[in-house]
Amino acid sequence: TSLSLTLRNENPINSVRYGFGLSIPTGQSRIGAKAVVPESLARFTDFGAGWQYIPSIEVVHLFTERDRLSWRLSYNIRGGYNYSKEVPSARVSPGNIFSQEVEYLHAGEKKQYMVQLYHNMTEHSEQDAADTDTGTIVGKNRYRDGDDWELRFFHNQQISKKNELRFYTIYALTEAASGIASQSVARQYYGLGLRHRISDKLTWQIMAHYAHVN
Repeated sequence: TSLSLTLRNENPINSVRYGFGLSIPTGQSRIGAKAVVPESLARFTDFGAGWQYIPSIEVVHLFTERDRLSWRLSYNIRGGYNYSKEVPSARVSPGNIFSQEVEYLHAGEKKQYMVQLYHNMTEHSEQDAADTDTGTIVGKNRYRDGDDWELRFFHNQQISKKNELRFYTIYALTEAASGIASQSVARQYYGLGLRHRISDKLTWQIMAHYAHVN
């Protein structure tokens, strides 16, 4: 469950938006010892978080009515939680996350494109080492998740009165964690499609997607 609040200071050229988010843990926090997710899908250490408090700020600069540049910063303060079904008292305190994003948007009449660069940095986490055979805590592990980098490009262009070409590409890199056995993971995503307008209220769209993980 998430709640958010935004305070806007809008101006013709430069605007500032202050935000605050609150994430309330409502799901299942404890997992079994044999519940493993491949690193290509999600981090081994990314089981979730307790209460989260997320202040943020966004600055938007308008070059023209159709071109803008945005900067976003946020800091996710993440609470700890008990993570083990076999050892109920075992606890993990995930590191806080500092996120930065830059975005350029061109919203032309017949052509629109957007470029985004995203980076986040996670602080050190601390996790109780649980012995599931004896049901006891035998120590603590301290580690730091690797940084995340992501470059995104989206492009839409009207090629005729009723047809629009769509394309996107995303390059993402998750760096290896420190303090635990881990490896970096690179991902590439591509999409190409056509959107056709039948009427003002009805359209159809066909897309082809490709993903590569290494």
